[in-house]
Amino acid sequence: MIIFYFLALNLWSQTNWSGGSGQLLWSDTTKFFNKKNVNYSRLPGSILLEAPYGWQNTGQLEGAQNIWALAKTYDNVLYAGGDSAALKGFVFKTTDYGNNWTDMEVPSCNWVHSLLIQDTVLYAGTDVGVFKYTTSWSSTNLTKSVNALLIAKNGTFYAGTGDGEIYKSSDGSVWTAVTVNNGTRIWKIVEDSENNLYAGGSRVVKKDTISGVFKSTDGLVFDTTMFPHIDKVVYSLAMCDSIIYAGTGPDLGKVFKSSNKGVSWDTTQTLSYTYFVYSLLKGDNNVIYAGVGNQGGYLYKSVNGTSWTSEQIDVQISSIYSIIQTKNGFLYLGSNAGMAGDGRVSRAGYFTSGSFRSSVFIADSGNNIDYGQVIWDASLNTGTMEVWVRTNTKEDMYEVGVDSVRIMNSGDTIPDSFNNKGYIQYQVKFATPTSDLTPILNSIEIEFTPKIGIEEKSNIKNQILKIEAYPNPFVENAVISYSASGGFRSAQQEKDKETEIRIYDISGRTVYKVDKLNKSSKSLVWSPKTCPAGIYFVEVKSADYKLIKKLVKIK
Repeated sequence: MIIFYFLALNLWSQTNWSGGSGQLLWSDTTKFFNKKNVNYSRLPGSILLEAPYGWQNTGQLEGAQNIWALAKTYDNVLYAGGDSAALKGFVFKTTDYGNNWTDMEVPSCNWVHSLLIQDTVLYAGTDVGVFKYTTSWSSTNLTKSVNALLIAKNGTFYAGTGDGEIYKSSDGSVWTAVTVNNGTRIWKIVEDSENNLYAGGSRVVKKDTISGVFKSTDGLVFDTTMFPHIDKVVYSLAMCDSIIYAGTGPDLGKVFKSSNKGVSWDTTQTLSYTYFVYSLLKGDNNVIYAGVGNQGGYLYKSVNGTSWTSEQIDVQISSIYSIIQTKNGFLYLGSNAGMAGDGRVSRAGYFTSGSFRSSVFIADSGNNIDYGQVIWDASLNTGTMEVWVRTNTKEDMYEVGVDSVRIMNSGDTIPDSFNNKGYIQYQVKFATPTSDLTPILNSIEIEFTPKIGIEEKSNIKNQILKIEAYPNPFVENAVISYSASGGFRSAQQEKDKETEIRIYDISGRTVYKVDKLNKSSKSLVWSPKTCPAGIYFVEVKSADYKLIKKLVKIK
């Protein structure tokens, strides 16, 4: 007769989907086989729905005509600045992904062209200077029209004005001029990885408007780079790694790029049906976005800055002035009124569904195995998550007849019919009723216990082996019972059997032990007052068998 010797309970635990396909690396348990509409890098260690996807208009910004500027905080609070049809500047704020906006009642001005956030302070560049907001608005000593704001890596503030001056400040309140480019209007300022500053704009030469990008290595003097002298204006700049991108207009809007710190510039693909490139953004995964002025509300994007693809956002708008991407991956676009009649902010949020499939894990190539609980840690955030498991006697999970089962709740046990198949795979499906939120999976683990068939060591027939623990999980006390009975040859043999109970923690350290229990059925109460909350294992062992049961102590 063959009896089964159960080895220690094991866990296939995944707490980090670090990326990449596991198709060729089945033994790599931190990678998945394939995915659809999910992201594994935005929240390190977790997996969630991908963003951005789809476009919708956010809530109404009452009276808005043009949305010139967008700014974000680290907790996804969003600000929008612009002007109204009545030539009144404004700043709106939203804390619910743009569904509702509150007018922050900026001081009297005709427009707000730039926004900047430093810690908890908001700065607004307007036609009458820079204002700052903590709990209320206050003015600064810079009272000229400001189109561009930047805070450098060293903490210095910079402002580009409409009459060609660049100002700097150590606190955002007191500003001093650092350079003057006569006849130049500054629209954008960026900084590269080596702390060089670049200012994009235009200057007038003999009554002609000439585009230009001006560079400073010390933050004090800005010199003209070798930007092509064309009859255009540089409206936008963006840094992607060491490459500078410059968006221009009017006429056929083009994006130029420089890979040598502005020494020379190359023309990228001309953006079709585009008159202005008003905004540029380096987004996730080095995707470059270009917001343009044309008819039909198109957004362009490129992964290399050379070839571009377009996506129509809203046929009613004609110009996209500002772009930002928040930490959850959402894209927000600020646009003009166009045929819509009012300026608006468009948003691309989460996909509403997605899924991923794990690698195939080899729990036991000999197919002598029992599976236990499937346990996961997830935040649903009004969404849903389905977990499916399938097993097979070999790696081929697409073989005809391979069934899967849905695990309804964390902690449920895989059905017995899936045991004795040593290859296992799971699939997770996400869904959300709103593009504002996503389910988040932090970890998942599957219990399994390999078993080895060995020859019977005594004349035992029809033996029943069982171990129980109640309650499980438990807080203070757990009742542990076991039985190894039925069909013993004689009472004396039963008496002579010595059974040992041992309880150990997840590191293998023994925390409780009882030797030489001779009864065929036994129970005990374990009250581990000095043991912290966590996972423990009860091991019942004799000369003929070894049983293991998982116990969970909670606070």
